[in-house]
Amino acid sequence: MTTPDRAASREERGWPLAVLERPGVHEFLGERDANRAAALSLLLCGAASLPGAAERRLVWVQTSAATRRWGMPCGEGLNAIGLNPRNVLFVEPENERELLWALEQALDCPGLLAVVGCLPGAERHYGFTASRRLSLRALRNGSRIFLARGARIREATSAQTRWRVEPAPSAPSGLVWRGFELPGARSWRVGLERAPGWTPGAWNIEWSEHENRLRLAASPERANPVRAAG
Repeated sequence: MTTPDRAASREERGWPLAVLERPGVHEFLGERDANRAAALSLLLCGAASLPGAAERRLVWVQTSAATRRWGMPCGEGLNAIGLNPRNVLFVEPENERELLWALEQALDCPGLLAVVGCLPGAERHYGFTASRRLSLRALRNGSRIFLARGARIREATSAQTRWRVEPAPSAPSGLVWRGFELPGARSWRVGLERAPGWTPGAWNIEWSEHENRLRLAASPERANPVRAAG
């Protein structure tokens, strides 16, 4: 597990997502379906950027109703970002109350990369009390939990960080194949609403396939010129 000193040093260099290496509850907000999909993809890439991601286990918890609506991460997609599908345990409770219980139990498992929880769009049981229980257990065990939230109500919770996520246009890839420019890196617009030691702000973040990690997106003027693929 990453030490607090290492996470702090990355934060000092201006990398906001370094706080995800710290234990605790990290909330990713995406109200509309497109934003929720963006939040889930960023969440997964954030997990894949953590030290030891390829070898350590990840627990993914979401209700059966959420599975029917949004599906589950596929093996090929997990492999593409450096997560071993064999190390991902999927748990599918029937309702939100069972989901919160499963998240608490998962946080007691030693050596996990992270626990992921996909809360339903209409949250009935997750609030300050539930988040406090999760936060205390995560901090006690040195674990981290990533929660994807879609509810519009933004009541206070005990989460260590809260992020608002939207899809963002990709920078030009610089590659052309058969007359078409290939898509650039997957990108997000990430707004930080709460994190210890950070002032709320917003950044464009992208996924580097060559480095298997998240990074700040390059500004348009620094984009590479288009070149032929081959």
